[in-house]
Amino acid sequence: MENNQLHHHKKTNLFFILSGVFIANAIIAELTGGKIFSVEKIIGIQLLNFNFPGEHPFGLNVIVGVVIWPLVFILSDIVNEYFGRKGVKKSAFWGLFLLCIRF
Repeated sequence: MENNQLHHHKKTNLFFILSGVFIANAIIAELTGGKIFSVEKIIGIQLLNFNFPGEHPFGLNVIVGVVIWPLVFILSDIVNEYFGRKGVKKSAFWGLFLLCIRF
């Protein structure tokens, strides 16, 4: 195999790996997005009750998707750095497609 072909093969593999992790994390974030957890209970501190006038008290309850989505954004930046806008669009399209067919 020629050196140029080997470089192209490695670049293609890198694209598939990064896109696969990107799409897998996007799907996991969407599937677990409705799950709520309490930050206070995980950290082991007393529950915080914020009170706003006219509102019910609330604490630090967060959906699980908030934890995973930052990794998706970082991966999209990495794909953009190596493969440009075209690579990000291709990964985002396939991610959207796979999210839509799960319904």
